[in-house]
Amino acid sequence: MRGVASIGQLTELWNRKSKGTSSPAKACVIKPSALGDIAQTTVILPAIKQAFPDCSIKWVINQELHDLLVDHPMIDGLIPFERRGSWGSWLALYQRLYHEKFDLVLDLQGLLRTGLMAAAARGTLCLGMETSREMAWLANHAQFNATGWELPAYQRYCHVASAFHADWPPYEWPIPDEYADAANKLLADLPRPIVAVHPGAKWETKRWPAVKFAQVVADASNKFGGSAVLIGGKAERELTDSCANSIRRFAPKMAVCNLTGQTSLQLLPAILKRVDCVLTNDSGPLHLAAAVGTPVCGVFTCTSAEISGPSLAGEVGQRHRLIATQVSCAASYKKVCPFHGTAHLACFNELDVGRVSQGLDDILAGIAGLHP
Repeated sequence: MRGVASIGQLTELWNRKSKGTSSPAKACVIKPSALGDIAQTTVILPAIKQAFPDCSIKWVINQELHDLLVDHPMIDGLIPFERRGSWGSWLALYQRLYHEKFDLVLDLQGLLRTGLMAAAARGTLCLGMETSREMAWLANHAQFNATGWELPAYQRYCHVASAFHADWPPYEWPIPDEYADAANKLLADLPRPIVAVHPGAKWETKRWPAVKFAQVVADASNKFGGSAVLIGGKAERELTDSCANSIRRFAPKMAVCNLTGQTSLQLLPAILKRVDCVLTNDSGPLHLAAAVGTPVCGVFTCTSAEISGPSLAGEVGQRHRLIATQVSCAASYKKVCPFHGTAHLACFNELDVGRVSQGLDDILAGIAGLHP
């Protein structure tokens, strides 16, 4: 299958498929999930707008994540879908995609279901990724070069952006004023530095123990003072309550604010922008924090910091600190630990509090005026 690496190659393909139409007027981005992946993928938006300023962009997104992009100024409409919806809801989605008559379709998920979406959209030109599987590539006319599994996710999306415009502008997540104001009010009385803490993750193997997060935060408080803000979804409330209680036990003088379940997907980026640092597992908030320009101290157990790290690649080691386990099965990407007995979740024990504390200390020490 032909590869696309530059705007010249993309334009050539477009001219061949469109039979001379000047440029695509309607584009569809198919990237339904997950939160972190979507946060990284949005770097393509300014590049598309640079290449085709008059192109209207719509985005196919999981219904649960709809609000994440609802206010994005470069997106002209969202097409929600329910992953576990009825046959009727899937049929309605395919019919909508069919009748939209898109010129350009980008399947950046590359799974069977998104390949079917791309086929239904009938794009004049449909482009995919080299990571496409489950026969999703059958709907592609071509694929973006340098988008294979051997590359970090952020590089793959940057290569997609570069195919549209080599000099696409630096991208930072847009935050509407109303949410910036709401975040300021929520955090106004908290002493700095403010560390946002997210001890949750969907995979069992990503959830470094909450008590260890608490120990890291308490250690930082003893050196720098400041506050801790717990974040997460409603289902993570028990976990974050446990973490918050442990922080209060280890650092009684530290201000602790638990916002779990209180931050919508529209407000969360503003919260992450307002804090000084985010301490988290490899999860959506890690990538969203990087997208809004906030330093992250990331804990990596079953995933690779190099492959799955934050999208601001040039700043890793300068602003971000990514700490990974060193067990033999590290970066195995297994959602459930396959081992039993003392080997079960051995990565959690191997990744000690001291290493993560050093990473957080490095970030906080780099903030102007803060010294341990």
